[in-house]
Amino acid sequence: MPTWLFSLFLIGGMSGLAALGHWTVRRIVPARDIIKNNDVAGFILGIIGTAYAVLLSFVVVGVWQQYETSDNVTSSEAAAVSDLHRLADTLPAPIGPKLKSELDRYVSVVISDEWPAMQHGAWSAEAQQLSHDVLHQVATFAPGSAAQQAVQAKALDRAAAFLDARRQRLHDNETGIPGILWWTLFAFAAITIGFTYLFGLENMRIQILMTVALTAAIALILVLVAELDYPFRGDSGITAHSWYQIQRQMHSDR
Repeated sequence: MPTWLFSLFLIGGMSGLAALGHWTVRRIVPARDIIKNNDVAGFILGIIGTAYAVLLSFVVVGVWQQYETSDNVTSSEAAAVSDLHRLADTLPAPIGPKLKSELDRYVSVVISDEWPAMQHGAWSAEAQQLSHDVLHQVATFAPGSAAQQAVQAKALDRAAAFLDARRQRLHDNETGIPGILWWTLFAFAAITIGFTYLFGLENMRIQILMTVALTAAIALILVLVAELDYPFRGDSGITAHSWYQIQRQMHSDR
């Protein structure tokens, strides 16, 4: 679902339900009875609102940090692949040219196949196999000199970093906020919005407008959390920019 449509659906749906609930309560309970309890209702609403604000703050900071971490992991993976591609130039035939060919193919598959698949929580089997082939090529190479031994050690280090970053990237794309936390966020939102029904103004339209504004603000934050929860999905997901960049560098090195 596009971000704009998801935002419209969640914000509009929550705001509509909040307005309907508030209108229903005011139809059942006279305004004068609610206004009598404004002091108590306002005090309790302040406590609940503060607690919910703290919870939302922690969640937003958490998903944003995870988003940035996943972006850094992607850059690290691409950088390790680029390093391997350069090291392959110093290896003798046939392993050097074969390793470069496999790395070129891996980058191409990640861009054209795996990145679109990650939008749906999947990954590319071909990219997975190519990553194992790259490690196999480097690990089974028999160096014939001390210089080649040094290159192989460096290549093994870069290959390990490449595979670790790939594994972390796929893990980040499959894990998000636990369901119990989502339930807590929505339950807290319902309680916070529900308490506004007990805080009365003589003008019902103005109070419903205030309730809708509060609900829309909460819904907007929940949209932000949902969009950042899975960092490689949605319109705001991490792009394959790092991979396009190293692909251009690989082509220029030929």
